[in-house]
Parts: sequence; structure tokens; C-alpha cells
Amino acid sequence: MPKLLIAYGTMEGQTAKIANRIAEVAREKGYLVDVVDAKNRNGSGVTTDVTAIIVGASLHAGHYENYLVNWVKAYRADLERLPSAFFSVSLTSSVPGPETQAQVERCIGQFTRDSSWQPRTVAFFGGALAYSQYNFVKRLIMRWIAQRAGGPTDTSHDYDLTDWAAVSRFAEDFLAARRVRTS
Repeated sequence: MPKLLIAYGTMEGQTAKIANRIAEVAREKGYLVDVVDAKNRNGSGVTTDVTAIIVGASLHAGHYENYLVNWVKAYRADLERLPSAFFSVSLTSSVPGPETQAQVERCIGQFTRDSSWQPRTVAFFGGALAYSQYNFVKRLIMRWIAQRAGGPTDTSHDYDLTDWAAVSRFAEDFLAARRVRTS
């Protein structure tokens, strides 16, 4: 039975939710799936039974988590040897338009330079506005950013801006295109 490893880095938890949705899709396709927070598993990673890897990271202020970059560096040989993909999660990705797409692509480009890994498959998804998790200053800054982008500004609620159908399509397409199948 094929085994998929999904390693992720997250700040407020949305990237973990997306990683778990991808895992659900893979399990429905007959995969064994190991979902790991790279922050808690820096010393371990790819085992010999892994047949594919997906890495996910949240983008904040133009940067991904350093610990995830280090995890990718540590397992770059496996990421290059096996079918692998990268997904980025950010509020920027929830705003449609070529300018925002180009901005995220520049950040992914910096990630690939920093990690020395060039993923063959890349996707980006909108994140969440977790106003309830922000301190006062961050809540004001995030509200200002959301207002400028035409996003939700009522700080008494959290907002999930992820296109869950797109997440499922990404997982299905990755598994099908890479011929990482159970049969």
C-alpha cells in the first residue's frame, strides 16, 4: 500500500487543517498517510516506506516558517527522488488577481532558493483570518490589511478563506498525475 507523507508548518493552524484535508482525500484513495508538523518532527521525517511527499507552509509577512525551510533542506534528496509537491497558504492567495498571484509566486521563489528544493508541483490556497488568536496590535494590523484587500473586517469573528474544493482537487490531481496509486 502506498504511503504519503504530508509535512507542514503553520502559525495559526490553517495549514494543518489543509494538510489534514489532503490526507482525507489520500486515505479515500487507499493511501496510508502520515501528517506531521515539521516544527515537532525536525529530527525525523521520511521513512523508507514513503512513496510520495507533500509539503505545506503558511506565508506571513512574505516569509515561510524557518523550521519548515530547514526540514525541507534536511530531506531535499527524498523530495527530489519521490513524487513531491508544495502548497502555500496565505491571506494573499485568497485575493483574486494577477498582482496577488505574482506576489505569492515571488515568495515561493524565495522559499525554493532558501530551501534548495524546486518542487515540480506547486499550489497556493487562501488561509484564514484568525482574529480571535491575534493580540490587540496584530488584530488592528490584520484588520487594516483585510480592509485594503476588500476582506472581512469584523474582528469579533474568525474567517476561513480557504477554497476547500480546490484543496481536494489539488490532492486528487497530484495523486493521479504522479501515478502514485494503490493499483
